[in-house]
Formats: sequence, structure tokens, C-alpha cells
Amino acid sequence: MLRTFSMAMAQKHPVSVITDGDLAMQRAIGLVWPNSSHRLCIWHIEQCIVHNLGNDGVRNELRHFLYDCCSIEEIERKWLKFLNRHNVTDTESWLYQMYERRQVWCAAYHIGKCYLGLRSNQRSESLNSRLQVHLDRKMTLFELVEHFDHCLSKLRVNEAIPDPSLVPLGLKPSLYSHWTAGH
Repeated sequence: MLRTFSMAMAQKHPVSVITDGDLAMQRAIGLVWPNSSHRLCIWHIEQCIVHNLGNDGVRNELRHFLYDCCSIEEIERKWLKFLNRHNVTDTESWLYQMYERRQVWCAAYHIGKCYLGLRSNQRSESLNSRLQVHLDRKMTLFELVEHFDHCLSKLRVNEAIPDPSLVPLGLKPSLYSHWTAGH
């Protein structure tokens, strides 16, 4: 699938990729797009944290690694302290497996990489969830298209609002249009 995508894109590989953590996809990205930055979707990581950890304190400590943009040396020190503090020694445990995969989800490993402010595959997840709300099998084709158009309009309006997370990076929107979301 990735090779087909590359062929369709004239062999241009994406600068960055955000996925849900599927191991087969992770391996394929490493083989087909070795120079692309790959990170795991924060939303999916959050879901896994809730599902796999019962202790709120451990959950919150682990979440710290999602957002901490310190140096790699500093994050490694913090990881070792975290593992020792919680006595994580079982290499088969979910927590240890997350430690092993830290390079694809900890913020410190993605400093300076181009994700344009995104931390999740939120666009596709958001569009899927919005389309499914109020979707009815009894809808006519016209009603379905109208629903789709309404969902896209809402997304366009939201995307037109400047992203405050880009301000510290000195980034500004570079594409302007005289069209509004209502046209």
C-alpha cells in the first residue's frame, strides 16, 4: 500500500507520518519511507494508557512523556527514574513495551521534526467521527451529501482559526483564500 502511494506521489515520500501504532504499519513505514519521521497518534496512546493502567498517578506520570519536550538525555534519565520508581522489570508488561517504543511517541524524540502542530491523526479521526454522528441508513443520497458538506464546512471553519501552538514556532498560515467556508 505504501509503495503504491509513493508511486502515485511520483516517489515523493512524506516528511512525517502519524499512525495509530499498528506494528505492521510501523515496520512498513520504516522500510518504504526510511527518511520520514514517524510518530504514534497521541489520542491512541491516551486510549491505551486508560485501558492498560489502573493507577491515576502512573497514568499521569506516563502522560508527561507525551508532552515533555526536554532533551533526549533528560527524557532518558526521567524514564529510568520512572521505571525504577514503579518497579517495571517485566519485559512483557505493557508499560515496559511502551518504554521500548518511546522513540515513536515521546515528544522529546520529535523536537524539530515537521508535524505542522499535529500530534494525532485527528483529521481523519475527526472527519470519521463527525460523519457518523446523525448518520442514518434511511438517508437519501441528497441528505447524505448535505450531511457530508455540513461536516466539511464545520471543519473548514475550525481550521481557519489560527493554531496557538504554532505561534511560539514563528509559523503563520501561508495559504489564504477569498472563499469562506459557507461558499
